[in-house]
Amino acid sequence: MATSQNATVTVNLISNGSFTDTIGLGCASLPSGVFCHFSNPGVKLTSGGSASVQLTIDTNNPLGGGSSAMNRPAGTSKISLAGLFLPISVLFGFVFWRLRRRSAGILATAMVLVLSVAALLTTGCSSYSVNTATPGSYVIQVTGTGAATNVQQYQNVSVTITK
Repeated sequence: MATSQNATVTVNLISNGSFTDTIGLGCASLPSGVFCHFSNPGVKLTSGGSASVQLTIDTNNPLGGGSSAMNRPAGTSKISLAGLFLPISVLFGFVFWRLRRRSAGILATAMVLVLSVAALLTTGCSSYSVNTATPGSYVIQVTGTGAATNVQQYQNVSVTITK
């Protein structure tokens, strides 16, 4: 595929015997500027059954290929940054509630300051740029990990990126 393009392939998962689990899909050993997206990053695999998902390998546009793949078992989660601000929000809410009648000017200034900081945190950088992938031949590992069984399988996929 050419730099700044994407390619989509079908990934087939087949249960071996009576194996059943929800399989979390991801990609390992991605080169810089290459992104991996699955149409469904968590697939339920039934005993003796099969499932298919679309894999998009993108060399420039991480938002254009669908759901981002996470290279970890399905069903696991991490604490989000927004959850860390909950204790601070509760503390400021209590303080502002106590000061609401005594110091309306201080309360208004503090609210403007807090809202300004929140706006800066949500907007981040003023520009968005994406580096394109460097032309070359790469081997990407498409991985599947069982959420309940933690069984892991992978398949190497060769990708050649041209200018």
